[in-house]
This record gives sequence, C-alpha cells and structure tokens, in this order.
Amino acid sequence: MNNLMIDTETMGTGPDGALIAIGAVFFDEATGQMGDEFYRVINLATAVQEGGQIDAATVMWWLGQDDAARRGVQFGGVHIREALQEFMAFCGRRASEADLVVWGCSPTFDCLKIERALWRLGMQAPWRYYNERCYRTVRERAPSVPQAERTGMHNALEDAKYQAQHLLAIAAARRARSVA
Repeated sequence: MNNLMIDTETMGTGPDGALIAIGAVFFDEATGQMGDEFYRVINLATAVQEGGQIDAATVMWWLGQDDAARRGVQFGGVHIREALQEFMAFCGRRASEADLVVWGCSPTFDCLKIERALWRLGMQAPWRYYNERCYRTVRERAPSVPQAERTGMHNALEDAKYQAQHLLAIAAARRARSVA
C-alpha cells in the first residue's frame, strides 16, 4: 500500500501557511482497503516560530467554524518539528520515497504546505514531486459517483479518510464500468 491521502489544517492559505494539523491515511486503489493512519495537531506558536505564516482571512474563517472544529486545533499540539519528524517516520516505514504516491485536495495546497514546512526545518519531503496526485481533479471528473454525507469537517484525519474513501469509490465505479 503506497498511496497516501493527506490533509492539512492551516492558519494561512499561502505556501507558507502555518500548519496546525496533519492527517493522512494509506489506501489501496486495487483492493479498496484503507490502511494505517496518521494525525498530529501542531502547536501554532511553534509553527509560526519556524516560519509559518498566519493570515487574517483564514483566522476569521476558523472563527466561523463549529465548536468541534475549533477545539480540535485550538489548544496544545506538538512542536512542528516533532510532528513533521513523526510524519516522515510514518511515511518511511510504509513506502520508499520513490514509491510513495501522495494525494491532496490539491497538491499545491496540502503537499506544498508540508514540503515548505519541512524545507524551513532543513528536511525533505518523503515523496518525489512527480508522485503527487490531485484528488480534486479526479473528484471533478467523476460527478456521477456520489459522495457520502459529511460530518466532522475540518479535522485533518477525518478529511483525509473521507477523500480517500471517495477516491476508492470512484476507482471501484471505473472498474465496474470496464467490466460491463
């Protein structure tokens, strides 16, 4: 299993937006199975100390979210360096850099923010740039595959799992059409 859906929560929409959570789940398109999961809430102060940026519009957006979403990223969290080291170890135990295929909604948001945070700390992404995939593109090209009802939005792990499950449903529909 080398496909990894990632999702981030941030306090900025630019490439250096301060990470406040990383969620990820491995999945297998061929079997439809979900695999190992990763979730870390990141202490915002450490993300900013290490070069992450906050923008007012994103803070205002977070203030408008439901209580559960705000509580999930509001307090505590680990130092960004620790979260990124744990994320790198999680990825490295399951797939090599050459084999890891990462999915984001879109790579220029989730993947890029993780890559930039790693770069600021002198680390390198655990995947190769040409193995980045866009869940949003696949989703938009398969409007006939319904998405499940959503609850608990804006939790990075729950969002990653939701996106991976929908991607697996799209893959299953594609396989069913090719057999018919």
